[in-house]
Amino acid sequence: LETQKKYSDDENRRMFEAFEMLCGIINENLLCGEFEDILGRIFEELRIKVKGQDFTPDCISRLAAAMIFPEKMILPECGYITLSEPACGSGAMILAAAARLISSGISCFEQCVVFAAYIEIRAVHMAYLQLALNGIPAVVVHGNILTCQEYDCWYTPMYINRKWVWRKPLGFTCGRNKDDELLKLMTEPV
Repeated sequence: LETQKKYSDDENRRMFEAFEMLCGIINENLLCGEFEDILGRIFEELRIKVKGQDFTPDCISRLAAAMIFPEKMILPECGYITLSEPACGSGAMILAAAARLISSGISCFEQCVVFAAYIEIRAVHMAYLQLALNGIPAVVVHGNILTCQEYDCWYTPMYINRKWVWRKPLGFTCGRNKDDELLKLMTEPV
């Protein structure tokens, strides 16, 4: 609410309408089995350049996903796959991977979990929003993957709902982390 107070009623209304449109587009895409980097494309079209950032075009993301994942996939014994994207930007590569997994017969909603990280906060917000709205279980970290500095961490609703924190905790390190332990307490109180 504090952030909302910084904007006029008209600006708040326009932001709500934009969010509503984003949700509508993502919903339509999901009904067609498609995943699209909507926010990255908008960011790129607006030519907002931060620290020399360029976002991966959808066609390149889809090509990379097709090269990495075969047409027919077999799940490992654990019953799921883990995707790690340490330079996730707005999430384009993850969304392309999700589309490829679906076409390969793997549910990106139940048989896949994602670790995504980026150093620039606006891109982290875009990635989190798109992964959350697309229903992909993920941990999105704002941090520096090279130095293992983690500034903040967000869990998508599907990561929490499907109890991935118990099955496959994700982060910069393999050890236990405070955020995961707090999430466990929230989802399974003692």
